[in-house]
Amino acid sequence: MNYVLCDYIYRGEYDLVNSRDDRKELNARIGWRNDKWNLSIWGKNLTDDEYASMINNVQKWSGNQAHLLAPPKTYGIDLHYNF
Repeated sequence: MNYVLCDYIYRGEYDLVNSRDDRKELNARIGWRNDKWNLSIWGKNLTDDEYASMINNVQKWSGNQAHLLAPPKTYGIDLHYNF
């Protein structure tokens, strides 16, 4: 059985403690499976959009913040065998 999965995420600008820009993310997976094997090729953040996945107020008295970036464009292959 073949399968194709795809999702697109868009979030406009919003303000949650700190102002954040809009973000766009496209993820996809193409695969084939039967009773024993499952093979898929996938990609995450295919638009390679840079956005902060988390913002921490490291030092509130100084106003410094830590912006933790989400992973960049990523590709991979999964191969599973069921005993």
